[in-house]
Amino acid sequence: MNPELEKIKTQKRVKKLLLRTLLFLMLFSSFFLISSQVKFLQSYSKIEESFFRLKLFDAIKEVKFITEGQRQKIDANPDTFPIYFDKELRNVLAKNGISEMPVYKLQVVSSKKILCTNDKGIYKKDLLESEYIFIDKSPNLMPNEELSLVLYFPKKQDLLTKESRTHLILSAIFIIIISSGFVYAIHIIFKQKHLSKMKNDFIDNITHEIKTPISTISLVCEILSDSKTTKPFPQEQYLKIIADENKRLQNMVEQLLQQAKLEEGSLSLSLEEIDMHEIIQKAVKTVELSIEHRNGKIYQNLEAEKAFVFGDKIHLTNVIYNLLDNASKYSENAPIINIGTKNIDSRIVICVEDNGIGISKHDQDKIFEKFYRVSTGNVHNVKGYGIGLSYVKQIIALHKGSISLKSELKKGSVFCIYLPVSTKEIQKKS
Repeated sequence: MNPELEKIKTQKRVKKLLLRTLLFLMLFSSFFLISSQVKFLQSYSKIEESFFRLKLFDAIKEVKFITEGQRQKIDANPDTFPIYFDKELRNVLAKNGISEMPVYKLQVVSSKKILCTNDKGIYKKDLLESEYIFIDKSPNLMPNEELSLVLYFPKKQDLLTKESRTHLILSAIFIIIISSGFVYAIHIIFKQKHLSKMKNDFIDNITHEIKTPISTISLVCEILSDSKTTKPFPQEQYLKIIADENKRLQNMVEQLLQQAKLEEGSLSLSLEEIDMHEIIQKAVKTVELSIEHRNGKIYQNLEAEKAFVFGDKIHLTNVIYNLLDNASKYSENAPIINIGTKNIDSRIVICVEDNGIGISKHDQDKIFEKFYRVSTGNVHNVKGYGIGLSYVKQIIALHKGSISLKSELKKGSVFCIYLPVSTKEIQKKS
């Protein structure tokens, strides 16, 4: 095996291995970071719960069930005690940073007698199961009894979330950034892989295209240089073959240069008022012979009354030729091509319809991408290198127009170009 070829294959295998390793590391890192953030949030929630308990404990320690001076007032009017206690509890909780007023129940431990509560019977079960129970004595209220204060916070989770909202938001943003970065990195890697494949296909195709005229020129030169070989054709015919193949090579190079200029944005258009019907007729004559050679037919239906546009004659000619050439190349049997024009508002619409192999829905989204070619089994069975339709779309866009495609597999395709007609043409016809 060729050592150079073996070296290239080894490099490709190493690149694939590195890519897989990188993907694994990125996936593992993202999973580790997200897991760490989730654990942090869980730990933070427990810490917040602990702080809440401490604040609540400090607050309850400050509750004065009743003072000696108020005892006489309550004895005179027992209904005033719940009002006093409610106010006292609310004040000490707010003072210690707890804004939510809980459902509470103050009762005698021994007899279970309820002294006061703000529950209307809704949270009876929750109070029985509450974890916040504080037991203490109140000499001024009931000297010989222990009192139990039970608290229940219906919106405790909201209260804790409010306390830790900033941290939660920052953590959520951090997780989103990590996840987005991972997804974006995967997208870029697969996009680069796709571009690399298209580039390799482009190199394979253009190498094949260039080798053909070079081989033909080389063969003709051998025939002409060998004086012993019997030449079945006149010398002028051989020279014409060399000139034609040389022109073909020049056209390839020119098309590649034009595509490069389009990518750089440095292509300059030579704008003038041109007749699209004239351009179509000339392009049809160029491809008509090769179509008829395959027992095909091309029909013209030029109905547009306003056919003049302000554009670049050479590039618009190339656009029409490209579409006609594709219609011919991608027809398996005798090609039947229809090219027609019509006016819609202030635009001329040029449609090229064929009876070719058609384009799948999947490929229709990518057909105008640079280097993209529809797979037809053998990459070389149809000549070309994947920049024709990309060139067409960009040239039409530079002329402030658009292009559309309708196609179905095995039923052919219809490409339609929409170009604004020239201002003079509009004024002349109006």
